[in-house]
Amino acid sequence: MDPQQPAPPKSKKTSFHQPLDSGDRMRSTYNATRHLTKYMTMSEFICAAVDKMCAELEEKYNDGERFDADPGAAPKGRPVGS
Repeated sequence: MDPQQPAPPKSKKTSFHQPLDSGDRMRSTYNATRHLTKYMTMSEFICAAVDKMCAELEEKYNDGERFDADPGAAPKGRPVGS
């Protein structure tokens, strides 16, 4: 690794269910625009979309500050009653 280049951020594999149409839309958009954007991988594209949504919600509901809720407290699995 080039000593001038910062180390890449740590990452963790994430899995979630997505409606088929939403997944098709995501992949089509990525494939049609990747040569026009800085997103070299689908992971970069998805992370940028998540970061954008988080920033919007932080701005709207938390004075633009990151939420400090425990990320491990997010519900896992199917919603109750489904």
